[in-house]
Amino acid sequence: MRVTSVGWRLTAVLAATALAATGCHDAARSDEARRDVGGPSGVTGSASARTRVWPSGVPDREACHTHDDCTVMVWDGPMPPDPCCDQRVGYLPAARAYLQFFETYRKASCAGVACPTPPLPGAEPACCASIGRCVAQRCVSACDDPTAHVAALSVLDPACHQPLPDDRAPCDADATPTAYAGRASSAAYAQLTTCCSALRRVGPLLQYGAPYELTDAADVCDEQAARLANGCAPTRLAELKQQLRKLRVPGCKLR
Repeated sequence: MRVTSVGWRLTAVLAATALAATGCHDAARSDEARRDVGGPSGVTGSASARTRVWPSGVPDREACHTHDDCTVMVWDGPMPPDPCCDQRVGYLPAARAYLQFFETYRKASCAGVACPTPPLPGAEPACCASIGRCVAQRCVSACDDPTAHVAALSVLDPACHQPLPDDRAPCDADATPTAYAGRASSAAYAQLTTCCSALRRVGPLLQYGAPYELTDAADVCDEQAARLANGCAPTRLAELKQQLRKLRVPGCKLR
């Protein structure tokens, strides 16, 4: 009787163990199936994402001709490898044509696709990071455009959403000096940008210029370079040349 009782208990334990194993196996199969169709929280499985191919004919993400051609992707936007789901990009300048392409593409090709929930955003940047600008036919943020003149405040400040002031003078490629006719590809432009870099680099070491004067010269230099790269007439180039001759910045020669 004791042996029978022990045998019964052993049989019961083995049966329970087999049932639990079957349950775990079924649960694993169920989890795998859920991943294939979107996962328990509706997140698209990696296998499904791999089947989506980056489309052909996508416009250049950075190409532009005017400031209006550019905007900024805030935190998330369309980037490889998945054309249907946004990637975390922070604040990334982009051409409007690029974003419009994906808006149309997703309406036609991404119906029913469930994308992962993005992580919480990080710290918000300065206002200039949220403004798209076109410099040398590439979309950049206003932080990299000396002609933007954006106030130094947070992107969360309501004043950040006010329209930018117009450029100090309209773009006029015909008024550009002959030496700079090639824009960013001209030898004169290369000399100018070299001069700007030299001024930023050695400015703090110069002993014959007041700090504010050196800073002002560097700011004007960067602004003139940006204007010339966009085919705009340089409004203060003569003034800059005169100022730099007086400062005698090493490695800075302008035509």
